[in-house]
Amino acid sequence: MLDVNYKKKYVGTYKEIAIMFLSFSIVLFVLYPRDMLKKQILSETSNYDLSILYLKNMLKNDSSNEDLMLALAQQSFEQGNKDLAFNLLTLLHDSANKARRAKAYLLSYQLAKSDYIYLKKKNFTKKAEKKYQELVRLFAIILHDGLYTLKDIENLYKEASFLGDKKASYLLVQKLLHKEPSNRHLLRDGYYLARNLGKNKEALTYIDKLLALGVENPQKWRRIKYNLLYEGYSRDDALAVLEKEAKSSKYWQQKLAEYHLSQKQYQASVNIYMENFHKQKDYKAKKKSFKKAIATLLSANKMQDAANLTYKYENFFFQDEQMQVEMLKTYMAAGDVKKARKLSQRMLQGGKE
Repeated sequence: MLDVNYKKKYVGTYKEIAIMFLSFSIVLFVLYPRDMLKKQILSETSNYDLSILYLKNMLKNDSSNEDLMLALAQQSFEQGNKDLAFNLLTLLHDSANKARRAKAYLLSYQLAKSDYIYLKKKNFTKKAEKKYQELVRLFAIILHDGLYTLKDIENLYKEASFLGDKKASYLLVQKLLHKEPSNRHLLRDGYYLARNLGKNKEALTYIDKLLALGVENPQKWRRIKYNLLYEGYSRDDALAVLEKEAKSSKYWQQKLAEYHLSQKQYQASVNIYMENFHKQKDYKAKKKSFKKAIATLLSANKMQDAANLTYKYENFFFQDEQMQVEMLKTYMAAGDVKKARKLSQRMLQGGKE
């Protein structure tokens, strides 16, 4: 015959178990030495439910026991007992003490990274991807909640690079530069990160600091600054850089001429080429500058100006057979038959006019 009170007794039994366990936990908390508790928990290798439940009750009664949790988690991690370490750290993720919460999250990140590297090495792709997302989540919480100290920033910067998180990297490199404002390596990183994030104005600031500090290969960084100004920030500032640098550099004189050409300021470009022509002593260099000046006028459809300039320096280049042909072509392109006929006669007569 079915006992009608069976269900009621069954429920009562669970309540009794809960009350007994709670009582047991309180007594154990009061009487059980911490060293013995630590030894007991660390010796467990498979089922942590009872231990973790007990530890939760410990925390409810005295939050100072969080230090014990952290110590146990650290030791478990070092001994390779990752499951236990994970469970212990999870208890501390909601700690009211920010310092303990920070330590718990930082250690949780280390634990998750260790798992991720192992899974990736074993080609467990799906599990590795899931663990990577956990890494990203933990790292975001650490940064967002400020769960780190100044000593942690350098390592966090490396981890941001490991995760490919450029926004986090940029945030952290700025914090590092606050400590070491003259660190060239960090300034270079700051430039590349700012550039990648489209922060052109800030990228220029890093370049100027590098140049002021005497960075290696300053010419390279001046070129980078000019290109950045020209392409994405200010054409007027780019021109100012060119005009300043062109006073003492043939390379920048060439770039200044190219700038004017790109702005369809053809005569300004020709003037620079001809200025170089007069300054240079080497014939090949003079020839190169002159040809660029003529090419600029031709590209601007200033055919007669090209013919007139060619005629002005015809005697200088006449002994150069290649230039004879070039000059003749220029006259013909301009439709200046008179100059073309005169040059042709000189060529046939061996230079006599």
